Amino acid sequence: MPPEGVPCHAVYFYRHLDELSRTVGGFVADGFGLDQPAILLARPEVCDGIERTLVRLGVDVEAEERHARLVVADAVATLESISIDGRLDGNRAHAVIGGLLNRLPVATNGATVRFYGEMAGMLWRAGRYVEALELEDVRTAWNTRYGVMMLCGYSSLDRAERSSHDAICTFHSHLLSDTGQLEAILL
Repeated sequence: MPPEGVPCHAVYFYRHLDELSRTVGGFVADGFGLDQPAILLARPEVCDGIERTLVRLGVDVEAEERHARLVVADAVATLESISIDGRLDGNRAHAVIGGLLNRLPVATNGATVRFYGEMAGMLWRAGRYVEALELEDVRTAWNTRYGVMMLCGYSSLDRAERSSHDAICTFHSHLLSDTGQLEAILL
């Protein structure tokens, strides 16, 4: 983990949904152990998998949601809500992401918030590269402004897509390994 107070905007490249659920579940559970609330902004099937992992790790997901320490939002519906005529709108993205943070009362008390999102990864896979990187800029702004520990999920890229991998990494400070270790990205 980066030193306290250092913004972290990490990326995780996953191959399978079960791998994603296990790794992101560990990222969120580790945060709960440090009194850090979490936001999951992912497709419903991904949120379900992460929640199952949290339960296996001993987290009472319902209690965390009830006490506003865990906010779960649908990435597909959210992406539609921040788009105008099928294009990402930066102002709406700022407002929606800010709204998710505001649903966590501790977000304003200085606690680090762990935020997992996959909308940029969804845009990237759809060939909407510019919008994906615009969304990464929005996330970086929130990360810097509020000290959010941001984790972005992208499905794995094959060797032919090395330039895509490098482009995505330029918008992130860290890479999360399959074992849950954060490694600084040095470009």
